[in-house]
Amino acid sequence: MKRLMVFNLLCPCGHRGCIVESTDESAVPAWHFNFVRRLSHTGDYEGLDPIFADVKPACPDCGTSLGPEHVVARVELPVTGGNMPRATSGVMPPPIGLQNDRERG
Repeated sequence: MKRLMVFNLLCPCGHRGCIVESTDESAVPAWHFNFVRRLSHTGDYEGLDPIFADVKPACPDCGTSLGPEHVVARVELPVTGGNMPRATSGVMPPPIGLQNDRERG
């Protein structure tokens, strides 16, 4: 089964970003891929959550390392067709409700 989960994060400084987890358990072998949007990979998370341990998200504005306690929403997006969206494909919708004030115009 193909699945795409978006974890929306809010930094204490007000910056917003997300972690996107894509998985396909029907493939042989099964695979998963995690990536960040509007965040960096410079965090120091060392906890038990495998997604945060994999991407080590941090705020690009203030440098704060982000963990599961910074998740403000979790959204499962439908995956249709034979291909999963890729981080560089441009088919990912923008994170739900994640626009910085400067991006709103």
